[in-house]
Amino acid sequence: MSADWLPELEYFERDNSIDYQRDWQRYEDYLYEIFKDHFINNPPKWDSLPLQIRRHPIVYGKEEAFYHIICKDYGDDGERNPKN
Repeated sequence: MSADWLPELEYFERDNSIDYQRDWQRYEDYLYEIFKDHFINNPPKWDSLPLQIRRHPIVYGKEEAFYHIICKDYGDDGERNPKN
């Protein structure tokens, strides 16, 4: 499986049409919509079989897999500051 099905990186601060107004929650919500579209609503396939994400535990109302994907230093310390 190649990574060409993955969406483009979405940076918190960049010059584009999406303005997060330095609002981390707004940015995280947008990333979650991308995550849902690519991993829940339209899961990737491996050898014609859909890949399943780890849905539990639910962390801050979102699947654990979401935080695993977006956090640089993922851990169970509850710290999700984007500057880590």
